[in-house]
Amino acid sequence: EYPQYTRPQVFKGLAVPEVLLSGNHKEVEKWRKEQSKIITEKNRPDLAEIKRKKHEMRLQRAPFEMIKSGYKSIEMRLYDEKRQALRVGDSITFTCLDGGEKLTVAIKDLRLFKNFKELYAAYDGRSLGYKEGEEKNFEDMTKYYSKREQKKYGALAIELGERVDG
Repeated sequence: EYPQYTRPQVFKGLAVPEVLLSGNHKEVEKWRKEQSKIITEKNRPDLAEIKRKKHEMRLQRAPFEMIKSGYKSIEMRLYDEKRQALRVGDSITFTCLDGGEKLTVAIKDLRLFKNFKELYAAYDGRSLGYKEGEEKNFEDMTKYYSKREQKKYGALAIELGERVDG
């Protein structure tokens, strides 16, 4: 729960935060949520961990098998299928399109680029799942995502961490 205050406004040198006196209900609610989160993370880090988001992505068999075999592939998406922002520490459940097999992996790192050309320049081909000598083709990814999505989100590199499922 968030800290609670009563009168007087200043008691033993401690003042009520200005946001609580402002009368702006949205800002007061935002402050309360932030304070609750801070207190939970301090006192119960195990509960704070539970609040991490879970995402789902569907993959073709080949990339699914690469991830399943422990390959620390960097999967490129703008945002997940629900268009929710991904964060480090979140988990992604990959579902294989043919067979429905699933595995869940933690997100180790995220990097956002203006476009796929910049993303491909930052990573070597093998880390992106390309075979030795195979060309990196940012035009394919640029065509796959609409120009509106490219402008709004850019290209996102997701570095996978440890598996979090059995």
